[in-house]
Amino acid sequence: MPADTLKPFPRHISYGHRAMYLGPAALLGGTPSSVIDVACGDGYGYHTLVRHNAIASYWGIDNTPTEIEKGRQLLVSPKHTMVCGDWLTYPEADLVPADFVFCIEVLEHIPAELRKAFVEKCVRFAKRNVFFSTPPADRNDHGRLTIPECRSLLWSAGLDTVVVDVQWTTLYVCSLPRGI
Repeated sequence: MPADTLKPFPRHISYGHRAMYLGPAALLGGTPSSVIDVACGDGYGYHTLVRHNAIASYWGIDNTPTEIEKGRQLLVSPKHTMVCGDWLTYPEADLVPADFVFCIEVLEHIPAELRKAFVEKCVRFAKRNVFFSTPPADRNDHGRLTIPECRSLLWSAGLDTVVVDVQWTTLYVCSLPRGI
């Protein structure tokens, strides 16, 4: 289905959450790429990336069955799929690396002792960039990491990071170091 015939997203999404996908989608638009979307929820990120013609293949995962069912209703290609499961325990043998990995508004939900393993798995399956977002703990009750703490976590997983901090949540645009 061409992006210009894609129906509007059927639910309200806050501007802050939308912006975490809109920025990268605008950068990737017109250059369809492979995408893994960790904690894809109800498919807003997928919808945005399709609308910007930024997806060749897509694999999303979320551990909430009702959200996955909503997201699956948006799928427009057999090369696009969403599965119900847990990113950390999903068998790596069943995953295919993608150009870009998205992990939007998720780190704050991961127990502190599992965050590094969670990020490292994202890195293992990214060919080019990883996009994380999470609200800063020092400015938002929902946040669990300050910006310096999150940068340190991402750095410990081998990521070079640009921080985009312009609203209630922060986007971390991460690139893999040479050799990965």
